[in-house]
This record gives sequence, C-alpha cells and structure tokens, in this order.
Amino acid sequence: MSRLRTLSATEILSERLLLRRTLHEADREGFVELHTDPEVQAYIGGPQPRGDVERRFDAAIAGERPPIDDGVTVVATVMKLPTSARTALSARLGPDYEVYIP
Repeated sequence: MSRLRTLSATEILSERLLLRRTLHEADREGFVELHTDPEVQAYIGGPQPRGDVERRFDAAIAGERPPIDDGVTVVATVMKLPTSARTALSARLGPDYEVYIP
C-alpha cells in the first residue's frame, strides 16, 4: 500500500491566496455556502442540507473529524494566471497539492 504524503506547512500564503491545513470559525459561512450550493456541488454528490454541513464543520473545528469524510480537504480556487505563474504556484505548494495546468 502506498503511503500518502503530508504537508508540513500549516499555512501557505501568496499575494492572492491563503491555504491552511485547519478550518477556523471565520471559515464557517464560506464552507457552508460551498457545500450547500447546487451549482458548486452539481458534479460531486449534490448540495447537502445546511444542518448536516454545520454539524460537520462543528466536528472539524472541535477536532473530532476531518471536514470531509475520507480525511481529505478539498480547496478549489479559480484564478486567471499565466502558465509561468501556475507552474511557480505548483512548485511552491509541492506534491501534496495539485495545480491544474492545461
């Protein structure tokens, strides 16, 4: 069985993006909005009831469970960047993150 890589940094900050390993209370509305929005969730299981999302967020904040059931937190950001910037971002984030470069 292959061992999953882990990221040692707790935070990665760029000019336009902040990636963190943990959720903060200030993330609640954005987290709930993403998981309850039909358009966002259209191809990944559909929108979830707000109450379920709130409970999952509370459990993640309390450290009882990861924000997504399989232990993977997915963060998606869409930015218009030149190829060189996407390549640089990918290099800076390292192998634990994927940056789509068409």
